Amino acid sequence: MEQPPPIPNAPQGYKINPHTGKIVRPNFLHVLCILSYIGGSLGLFGSLLNLLLHDMHISTYGYRGFMREYMKYSKELMEYAIPLGVIGVIFYTISIVGVNMMHKQKKMGFYLYTIVQIVLIFIPHVFVGFPGVSLVFLVWYGGWTTAFILMYRKNLYAMY
Repeated sequence: MEQPPPIPNAPQGYKINPHTGKIVRPNFLHVLCILSYIGGSLGLFGSLLNLLLHDMHISTYGYRGFMREYMKYSKELMEYAIPLGVIGVIFYTISIVGVNMMHKQKKMGFYLYTIVQIVLIFIPHVFVGFPGVSLVFLVWYGGWTTAFILMYRKNLYAMY
């Protein structure tokens, strides 16, 4: 059997499927996809809850410091629950489609996922602006998003 040509940016020891001639999906990519399916599903569920509970009353009574600011921020976001819910349903669905494409080793899924995740970081801020408490969540969510995008990028060699 003849040796396949080396694949650029691929780590040592990658496996080739002898039937298709393509790289076998790395286990790390599989685990990332499962975690992203879970995260995307939770985001989709949260967006659906926004649509269902859009008239919920949030009180800041009894909260102090950071939690009071967080509750005020949540109250402001609830004013935009319906548009945020609709946008969330659309974007999290697209994100799950992108993850599914990456799970099937399609490179286009990476680009779709990346664009959607970056947009999702900033959507609440389009409606409410950047109050101090939202910056904490921007950094937290943005950090996780960046980490996942970089981990997927590391597995880009296995996608076609």
